[in-house]
Amino acid sequence: MRRLRWLAASVIGLAILFLATGSSASKAPVSLSDVKGHWAEADIRWAVQSNLVLGYKDGTFKPDNPVTEAEFLAMLLRIYPNAMNVVHAAARPGVNWTEPFYEAGRRFNMPLLGLEEPAKRTLPANRGLAAKLIAGAYGFHYDAFGSIAFLYEMGFSKGRSGKTLLGYEAGRGMTRAEAVTFLRAVALKPDAKELKVRAEKLAANGATPRYRGIEKIFYGTNGHQSQGGAYAKVSFAEQLKQLKDIGLTIYRNDIWDERTAAQLARMADVFAGSGVQIVPVLTPNPQAENGENEAYDKGYQVGRAAALQLEGRVTYYEVGNELENWVILKGRDGVRPSDYDNARFAKARGALRGMIDGIRSVDVSSRINISGSSWLHLAFVDMLWNGTQPDGATGKPVVRWDTTSWHWYSDMGDITNACGESGCYNVLQELKDRFGKPIWLTEFGVRPTLGDDNRIAEHLVSDRMLGQYASVAKEYDLRSVMVYSFYDDAAYGGDGNYGLLKDDGVTKKPAYSRLKEFIRTHPM
Repeated sequence: MRRLRWLAASVIGLAILFLATGSSASKAPVSLSDVKGHWAEADIRWAVQSNLVLGYKDGTFKPDNPVTEAEFLAMLLRIYPNAMNVVHAAARPGVNWTEPFYEAGRRFNMPLLGLEEPAKRTLPANRGLAAKLIAGAYGFHYDAFGSIAFLYEMGFSKGRSGKTLLGYEAGRGMTRAEAVTFLRAVALKPDAKELKVRAEKLAANGATPRYRGIEKIFYGTNGHQSQGGAYAKVSFAEQLKQLKDIGLTIYRNDIWDERTAAQLARMADVFAGSGVQIVPVLTPNPQAENGENEAYDKGYQVGRAAALQLEGRVTYYEVGNELENWVILKGRDGVRPSDYDNARFAKARGALRGMIDGIRSVDVSSRINISGSSWLHLAFVDMLWNGTQPDGATGKPVVRWDTTSWHWYSDMGDITNACGESGCYNVLQELKDRFGKPIWLTEFGVRPTLGDDNRIAEHLVSDRMLGQYASVAKEYDLRSVMVYSFYDDAAYGGDGNYGLLKDDGVTKKPAYSRLKEFIRTHPM
């Protein structure tokens, strides 16, 4: 009770700055007309009585209205006397009401977008930001998933659609009701006596893996949101509806900069809680750079930009897409290191290292899928793993990943007995033995030249493609297979008419129904 009396006293001099200056909020009446029966009624009344937040002049609280970053920050700081001492000291006549709060945020190293970009102070805050701020209040510098795990461990949240990392739905906007519910849980904890300075160095939270949940990711597909075409015609919500109708639970899409990553983040927010995961594949062009160091720098920029937009929204990042195709020498099958160009390999390695480091500068919890290679291009990933290169040099930088991605198409034959100029190989067995990581086929598909749409549909689910993959999945630790692709795109300059739907994004091809039936009869 002493802390609550202090809270009430501390805000009198600052005129209750949450939704205050320039807003329609006022000293809340004893009775709020729109909170009776609301799921957060008790939390709202507690917050108003504690002077953490105000009602509006018309006697309402508007519990489902969004909260901005500045508003949530102000409420959080009011819990802690030492933080409010800084706010009081920083207050100046005539300055924007947010300034003293952000000065306190700076002193305590809080992860606030509005520190460097003041215009973002008045934008709606999301649930991921709340998690990071609350974890930071205890001194922890976690990424979004680490912060979510912290909330779960402390009993501050039960998630939104489930008590898992994705079930928390970090990208969702936060309402006034959700904000006060979070903060009541924090304020009533006995150990919430003072705000701590958040650690400088990003750290992993050991509790994070406990909340990954059971993943249903075996059946997926590929899209190209950033390339337009049919994807620009069909809303994210409608794409989700189509994916769920087929039974697909993972959706891989390419990005290459902040803009395309932000687009994918918006899609991930629409998909949140649906059971369909988004997987970004980062696609810089390392061969356009002058050497490994420049390729690393570009890769780092792309990786960091992706993670800044997508942390808390995705649990996997795929770094690169068939980078070995720009490195392999003509006429070689890719099994031997000497099958590759040395200088080009170094650039590809630099880009991959950079992307991983860029992601890890923001997100240390999500998993890394190595660039999807194809056919018999085994030596490319071998050299990355072993720190070697085509000219025979050793002791070079090594690359590590969590999942081995691979691509397979109908003209490549049987993935368990694929033959090139150097011999025949069980590619799935080779990948399992060499790296010991789960395997994903992030692209598999039938070449449009194989025949008409009906023949393509038959081959897609045959015992040389999906039928085989489902039957051997446990043997090779094959955890996900993603058909290429969702929509036809030849008319838009894309890779060709590989789609499950035509390029209007509406018309279903025979492969759509065949895949849907296969998934129904082969649950994984």
